[in-house]
Amino acid sequence: MRTLLKGTLLASSLVLAATAHAVPILRLTSSGGASQTIADGDANDTNPLAGAVVYTTAMGPEWLVNVTTGLSKPLLGFAGAPELDLNSVDVSSMSGGWLDIELTDTGFTAQDAAYFLASIGGTTNGSISYRTYMDSSNLAFGQGTELTSFSALGPAFSNTTGVILTSAAEYSLTLLVRITHAGMQASSFDATVKVPEPATLLLFGAGILGLAAARRRGAGGPKTLG
Repeated sequence: MRTLLKGTLLASSLVLAATAHAVPILRLTSSGGASQTIADGDANDTNPLAGAVVYTTAMGPEWLVNVTTGLSKPLLGFAGAPELDLNSVDVSSMSGGWLDIELTDTGFTAQDAAYFLASIGGTTNGSISYRTYMDSSNLAFGQGTELTSFSALGPAFSNTTGVILTSAAEYSLTLLVRITHAGMQASSFDATVKVPEPATLLLFGAGILGLAAARRRGAGGPKTLG
């Protein structure tokens, strides 16, 4: 009986430990070697809400201004329907360089061909790239499978990409945005990945069908009667 009780308590503690670590985490890395990792609830997290992590500190001498926010469950989405939001405002010094900004969360439940949308929009004086990853090992910042990829020059940019995600076990999601500046420049962006609401998905699908129909009409050329 004692052995069974100990086993039950151990299993419960492992579950609680795994749950406790399933929080959004930010990681910022600069070309100059500065690096900072901030988990929800850490001393450097300036937002007290569960599911929100905010970091507002310069990243080395290259990045004079940094205001970065990451949102995930329980504030946005939940384990069975992920929704992550990463936004940042950054200003570089005259030396410029690149800055990687990542948001990750773990403990999302298994999915069978779930439809995900990855979106980004913003402005930059330099260039920007955006990648999303799923990791079936459920590791924070895991990059086991690249889901979407996008890159653009400024001044304004936006993109939305859909992808089918399947995972037989719990998995993690990671958003990675790289900003590259040549000299003193500024960038701001808002990047998301989520399972859209049914109404949003229908509108997105209708838009794709409309574009396809327009292309077919254009390819056929003008038609005359008689």
